[in-house]
Amino acid sequence: MLHDLIKLAYMLFASLGALAFLHVCLKGKELQAVIPQVAIVCAAVLSILVLSPNLILTSVALFFIVPVLCRRPEHLGGMMLISMLLVPEMHTHLTVAGVWLFPWGPSHTIGLGALMMLFVQGKRAKPARLSDIVALLLVAYFVVGQARDTSFTNVLRVTTQQLLDLYLPYYVVTRSLRTESDFRTFIVYLLSAGMVLSALVALESVTGWVVFRETLSRYGLDAQWFRVKWRHGFLRAAGPFLEATAMAFGLSFFAMVAWQFRSFFQNNLSRLAVFGAIFVGVTACQSRNAHLGLAVAIIASEAFRRFAKPATAKALLVFAVMLIAVPTTLFLNESPQTTKTGSDTEDTAAYRVRLFHRGLEEIAKHPLIGTNQDEFTSHMEDMRQGERIIDFVNSYIYVALVSGVIGLVMFIGALAAIPVIAVRFATRVRTPQMHEAMGYYFAMALAVLQMLLFTFFGGRNSFITEMTIATVIYAGKLNLGAGAALPRPARPRGSLAAMLRGPDPNWRRSAGD
Repeated sequence: MLHDLIKLAYMLFASLGALAFLHVCLKGKELQAVIPQVAIVCAAVLSILVLSPNLILTSVALFFIVPVLCRRPEHLGGMMLISMLLVPEMHTHLTVAGVWLFPWGPSHTIGLGALMMLFVQGKRAKPARLSDIVALLLVAYFVVGQARDTSFTNVLRVTTQQLLDLYLPYYVVTRSLRTESDFRTFIVYLLSAGMVLSALVALESVTGWVVFRETLSRYGLDAQWFRVKWRHGFLRAAGPFLEATAMAFGLSFFAMVAWQFRSFFQNNLSRLAVFGAIFVGVTACQSRNAHLGLAVAIIASEAFRRFAKPATAKALLVFAVMLIAVPTTLFLNESPQTTKTGSDTEDTAAYRVRLFHRGLEEIAKHPLIGTNQDEFTSHMEDMRQGERIIDFVNSYIYVALVSGVIGLVMFIGALAAIPVIAVRFATRVRTPQMHEAMGYYFAMALAVLQMLLFTFFGGRNSFITEMTIATVIYAGKLNLGAGAALPRPARPRGSLAAMLRGPDPNWRRSAGD
């Protein structure tokens, strides 16, 4: 117990110190006032995880985190998000009368508590239909991938699980974004999540303390110790995520928040200091993919800031295609025969190349609509690596295997639509903050398109990506006006093309607004 208290003290010192540093760097009392609330939530969640003796007490305590600590509606989505990210990915089987229903974890408990609070407060944003459709399509993609060609009861089980994993947090976050002030508060929570997670993974990398996996073991759950790896004398820190690559994937989103939202900081030096602090966490994960993704995102962000104008919008989109095409072309030119092996880094790169070519062979057997997971994995037994798993570190190969070329085109199209939407909104904005928001979505969408070439799109990777997809349309709907959600311009009801076009350029606020 004393050992756990010492580790908790170090974790609280690192996370609260990171939040104190962020507090100093933020500009204005409105933004700084969010940090104390974040600190209370982080301290409560970490204390529950380390000190709770079993999963039942942990779940009960986490259910009341948001209802007890959330005093203002604008904190709801951000508070739920950071609480979920601090909880390790642990699931137990929920059974009723001996019948297994679906996996259940503390993150679901946090989501239900936040959903209850959303309805209790009674202040919800109006839905953006296109955003809801995209979120439900993402849920459908995972249902098809995991439950294809199985029983109806298993389809219901997987559907329920994906709705809890993805749509529930999406619903709470988007329905809590009602005004520009709500959106600013949510951005501060994203910055806070990046700072806290970065501090924790840096601590984990230096000390070798895998506290979150120890929590899983204490609860009698599978801690997946085979994922604990060292490289160059340092632990590849994963924090509350299952593995280091996913952790780095998530931190790259938060690092780009610091890079892009310049108006949130005291000065440029403060912004770069916060970005650097989060980048330390990315480096602690030792993921080359996240570093490459950040490089793509930064280049895209700077291009967007300078060229997201009506006269150069098309050229900016052409540049975006070229930016993604360069690393993709370099990867596609590799072959299993020419890839070096030997070191851990070289073996990982060689496995990715082999997976790509073996995946193409299996895709050719069912090119249009793919096949179920059991079938194609049975044909790829030669791809099982030292951990005795087939590690689908190429999301596009996996999508094409389960849904064929048709599903792959839809998947890429959904992600590629985000930069187009962002550019169209940005050419008609009225405030600098709106331009920053659209630049963030533009940059991260391109980074995700690149990073998915080298990682699996599942678990918390899909969760964090969905938050980006969700808020891009809500930011456009709010249009970050003068502190309140703006009325929609008149346009044909249900027109998808009209929603993609963004705000009506002929619409202006009246003098009384």
